[in-house]
Amino acid sequence: WRHRGGRRRGMAGRRLTFEATTYRRRERWGTPREVDLDALAGVDAQHGTFSSFDPETGRALAVPNTPCPVLLGLRAEWSDTAEAALAEIPTEEPAGRITWMTNHATDDHLTPVDRIADVRPTTSVIATGRIVSAPRRLRGGHVIASIGDGTGSVDIAAYEPTGRLRQIVAALAPGDAVTAVGGVRSRPLTINLERIEIVSTVDRYIKLENPVCHSCGVHMKSRGRDAGYRCARCGATAPEEAAVTTVATAPEPGWYEAALSAQRHLTMPSTRGARWSYGGVLRRDRAGGHEDL
Repeated sequence: WRHRGGRRRGMAGRRLTFEATTYRRRERWGTPREVDLDALAGVDAQHGTFSSFDPETGRALAVPNTPCPVLLGLRAEWSDTAEAALAEIPTEEPAGRITWMTNHATDDHLTPVDRIADVRPTTSVIATGRIVSAPRRLRGGHVIASIGDGTGSVDIAAYEPTGRLRQIVAALAPGDAVTAVGGVRSRPLTINLERIEIVSTVDRYIKLENPVCHSCGVHMKSRGRDAGYRCARCGATAPEEAAVTTVATAPEPGWYEAALSAQRHLTMPSTRGARWSYGGVLRRDRAGGHEDL
């Protein structure tokens, strides 16, 4: 498309989706919307739309929560899919309907970076590195970790609204290799996670008890962090590795995303049948969606 009154093209995008939108009658503006939420909760599975309802939070994402004229909007890979699904949702009497071609749920905002040092504020990036510090929980339920690659490091954040993504980030350990995807805030430099790929994990060990002195048969005392152990009776020592440990379970490699209700309009959800591969151009067929443009 072109800007009105100009010769320059607007953003066409590399991929596209469609949104079928119904509008409210003017006399209903500002009043509670009448939409069958039970029907909306199952529309994605039944009709091939996406991001209409968030099962993790119970939020109806296709229904605005502002006093705007929009009644309901359903997104899909194809216009006829969105329109057919819209016709199946019982609602108040609408004023009209429009189907839009959009770049919603396309990841068009993301730019891969070759090095962590290339991460810049106010951009949206795809960055790969290793966890360099243990995740920490902040007040409010947010989880922060840091990744690095030898050229620099950057914090990655899973905030409370992202839901289960916080548990995934909290389970990471120094040395795990990940790909972080999200927008970058400036102070402190942080990637606000939209999704994360766990590429590989390191072995994890949980300390169960201090080692036992072979001479005295009693548990040794710690000499301090990473300083090993000493027997209080005979003075025998043992290295840090002598502690009795067990192997902890690491998160499975793969992609993990924020709750649908926490995703930005341009974020491609897994419910769109996404194959998140940033090494090349993503292509789809009729069953999965449009080819890249």
